[in-house]
Amino acid sequence: MAARPPDILPYLTVRDARAALAFYAAAFGGETVMLLAGGDAVRHARLRIGAGMVMLYEERSGAPAGNGAPATLGGSPVAIRIELEDAAAVDAGFARAIAAGAEAVIEPQNRDWGRLAEIRDPEGHFWRLAATAEAEPGASEPGASGTAGTA
Repeated sequence: MAARPPDILPYLTVRDARAALAFYAAAFGGETVMLLAGGDAVRHARLRIGAGMVMLYEERSGAPAGNGAPATLGGSPVAIRIELEDAAAVDAGFARAIAAGAEAVIEPQNRDWGRLAEIRDPEGHFWRLAATAEAEPGASEPGASGTAGTA
């Protein structure tokens, strides 16, 4: 029997987990599938967005260095990409995220590989909404020529 490939689950640190979960539900259709609280703090939550999962917890004193929320660390170098079915879904997802309280970073725009928009959520995490266009016969994937593609 072949080994199952591992799942990759981003684990986000936030200041207010309940507010973050509400934002992700409104912006991305996220569904909370697990919530472990200790007193008023959320120790762990698991959120389904489409076919993917994201985990999160509230920052707290005593956590290892580097485990702060983006506001505590002065920003986040990571962007989480949500791959959508087409350009219209990117536009609709961007509008929904903005209506839910996100900050526009990159307005929806066409790229040579498809359509992209980027937002910053109220906690400071970056999210890329993207739809990759179907390649023309004989065309290469972005970055396949040895140069990095723009994601």
